[in-house]
Amino acid sequence: MGPISRWAVSSLVSSAFGLLSRRLAGRYSRVEERRGRVPRLGGPVVWLHGVSVGEVQAASPVVSALRHMGFAGSLALSSITETGLRVASSVPGVDLVVAYPWDRVGFVRRFLDGLDPRVYVVMETELWPVMIWEARRRGVRLVLANGRVSDRSYRRMRALGWLYRDLLGCFDSVFPRTGLDRERFLELGVPEGVLGPVGDVKVDAVLSRRGTEDLSGYAFRGDLFVAGSTHPGEDREVLVAYRMARGVVGGLKLALVPRHPERASECLELCSREGLRAVRFSGDPGLAGLAGGVDVVVVDRVGVLFGLYGLARVAFVGGSLVPKGGQNPLEPACWSVPVLFGPHMEDFAEVRDRMVRGGCGFPVASGEDMGAKLIQILTSGCKIDPCGLLDGLSGASRRVADRVLSLLDEGCR
Repeated sequence: MGPISRWAVSSLVSSAFGLLSRRLAGRYSRVEERRGRVPRLGGPVVWLHGVSVGEVQAASPVVSALRHMGFAGSLALSSITETGLRVASSVPGVDLVVAYPWDRVGFVRRFLDGLDPRVYVVMETELWPVMIWEARRRGVRLVLANGRVSDRSYRRMRALGWLYRDLLGCFDSVFPRTGLDRERFLELGVPEGVLGPVGDVKVDAVLSRRGTEDLSGYAFRGDLFVAGSTHPGEDREVLVAYRMARGVVGGLKLALVPRHPERASECLELCSREGLRAVRFSGDPGLAGLAGGVDVVVVDRVGVLFGLYGLARVAFVGGSLVPKGGQNPLEPACWSVPVLFGPHMEDFAEVRDRMVRGGCGFPVASGEDMGAKLIQILTSGCKIDPCGLLDGLSGASRRVADRVLSLLDEGCR
């Protein structure tokens, strides 16, 4: 891709952000950071970026690995969403949490002038062209960690092959999440020598979080069904399954966790219409009500789902009964919790297949189907052993950190 084509794409993207700038400023916080104004850090700077909560959580074990492997410079962590920025603020070892700049030439140049990173680590496949080209032009070394190419992204990337071949060609290293992702990166033109070993950084993230998660504040220790990261259209199906299972397992309770906490009121209203007594998690964070007459707790906070999976007898991962690509089934599986999911697990297809083959995951097609499988698991006392599932998937964060340090070796760490 020639300089004229890059200039044309950069101009188009910059113009779009210029037109949207006022509207975006009304929707987002930290507007000055998004316009590129960031403080300068001391020493060599490694900058990691995760678009939202899941990607920021995936960046956490890379940060930890860098510190444990002796990196004494500055670490910056950026995100786009408000929830991602809140989670980033709690990641140990980070010197600066900053909002990702809007992809306009002036904002990007100002951001890079201020931050002056030596290495830029992109989590998953968050490719903003103006930033990638400008960083490369300045000699910043680029690493793509946990590289993921979903079915939907693959179709788009192939259709715009001229663009994505150029963007991916800017990276010094690309670490694919799965074997399928590796094949797709090769087909998109990433050279074999640029591709690192396959591995899922999110496995390291969930194992690390499991080791530090404190469940002592929860009063309820009975039978709990956790439906995590649900989308519109799934909540009703979850309630169908819950009512079916409760008819067999009388003390069963439900934690309903919508993907977007602002949907909590909608979920509470749905529970009421179904004749279920439901409360907000924010009003009962210890879950004491579940030990009494409360049937359902609707979670209206970010950051608590992972711990709730640790209390569950069975879990359902949302975004899978509706076409949203699914959510990470390893989060409940690492707690030895059997996992239900719908047919739309495209973003986690390889992990889904491993879980089904290993008896850790169970596909369902509807609320009735979910209810039947829930009853079967609860009445059989099913528990899973995640060790075989996680074999070969862990250790990716250390491999990414090792590559970052090798890129820094030309100068002082």
